[in-house]
Amino acid sequence: MTKITKNKTDKNMHSHKETLEFLSAYLKKGYAVEAQARLKKKSIPISTTMIRNIKSGDSIDWKVLEVLAEMALEIKKAKEKVEHLVSNN
Repeated sequence: MTKITKNKTDKNMHSHKETLEFLSAYLKKGYAVEAQARLKKKSIPISTTMIRNIKSGDSIDWKVLEVLAEMALEIKKAKEKVEHLVSNN
């Protein structure tokens, strides 16, 4: 019998799906312009349309996803901090 090995792409696709869900949960209106500015600082020229396509999953660019994930994480932490401050009031 032959031993069939499972491709590691399944893990990458799962990771990509989770990333897109995380971005959708925290990135709302106006994120593309901010992401474009951050990417420009890293010398990565990209249009806001392409950024939106990457966030929606139509395209994959891990460098752009990294910036979007950083932005989403910042928003998540700010939201949690506000919730904590309000609940302790």
